[in-house]
Formats: sequence, C-alpha cells, structure tokens
Amino acid sequence: YTEGSVTITPITAEISWNTSSFVYNGQQQKPAAVVTNLVSSDDQCTVDVTVNGDAINVGSYTATATGLSNTNYILGTNTTRPYTITAMDVSAYSVEVECGSKVYTGQGLKPDSVTVRLTKDGNTITLQESEYTIQYALKKAKTPVSSPVDVGSYYAFVTLKNGGNYQNGTGSSNDALVTDSQVFTIKPSSNSDYQVALT
Repeated sequence: YTEGSVTITPITAEISWNTSSFVYNGQQQKPAAVVTNLVSSDDQCTVDVTVNGDAINVGSYTATATGLSNTNYILGTNTTRPYTITAMDVSAYSVEVECGSKVYTGQGLKPDSVTVRLTKDGNTITLQESEYTIQYALKKAKTPVSSPVDVGSYYAFVTLKNGGNYQNGTGSSNDALVTDSQVFTIKPSSNSDYQVALT
C-alpha cells in the first residue's frame, strides 16, 4: 500500500437559459440560467448561477453568466444569452391630458405645458414628453393638427413614438389614443372686433 494524493476537479457546468423575450414593465429584467448536469447530491438551491446584464427599457441586450455559487462546478460554454424587451401594449388604457387654455391670436397655438397620463384599473402611467407626440381636433372625426388656430375646445390625440416603452396595439399598429373629452381650449380674444365677428 502506497500513500498518495487524489485530485477532484470541478465539473464543467452545462448552462440552460429561460426566456429570451420580455415585455416592458418599468423594472429591471434579464434571463435566468440554471445548471442542468448537477450530480445527485446537489440541487438548484446549492448551485446558483450569477447573471449580469439587467435592462429596463425596450431594446436588445445580452445577459452573461459570470459565476457559480458552488466551487464544485465551473462555467463552460453557453454563458451568454441575447434577449429583447418589447413595448408594453396600452391599447386598453384611457388617456388623460392636462394642458389648460390659450387666447385666440389668429395663429397656431400650443399649450404652455402638457401632462399625459395613461390609466387602467387604478394604475397610472405618466408619460415623458419624449415618449409621444400630441395633436388636437375640435371633433374626434376631424383630422388633428399640432397647433390649432380657431376658438373652441379640442380633443387631444396622443401618438406613442415608435421604439419607445409603450405602444397602442400590437405588431405594427400604433394608432393615436384620443381623450374622452375636450382638454385644450382656445378662448376668444378680448378684441372687440373679433367678439363682434363671433356673434
């Protein structure tokens, strides 16, 4: 009998990834990875895979497995996972717009400030100005314009920008969201000639 040493080498982990597609939810998201060739004495609770590459906004990304919690395993191949985050469909949401009023000048007018919110079942999303364009029309059936001229109360038509975190519909559909009521008013001028013209 001769004494000697024994070397136990780590197992090269075989990595499996879950989904590669997410829908925007305002939170950090990334694929998860698990080791699929665990020995019988180990389970997923004892061998965690550390994954980097979280993302929030719509786009294409890559997640990377960077480590294992159990030193009996080492990373091998399949350590990266491309994934995408797609826009959230808000077609079931109502649009609310706060934008005040202006006084008739004979020129195209826009509100001094605009707040756009999407609401559904008590949930509210406040859009950033960079996420939409807005136009106005006296009637829902009218073609909206970005800078209306005439006296009256206007409906707002909010179009979500392509490539953003929100979309009205699925696929290539992205029609404008229209307010239920008029939200922007152009008031008559105090000019007496104009007031006479209105009557």
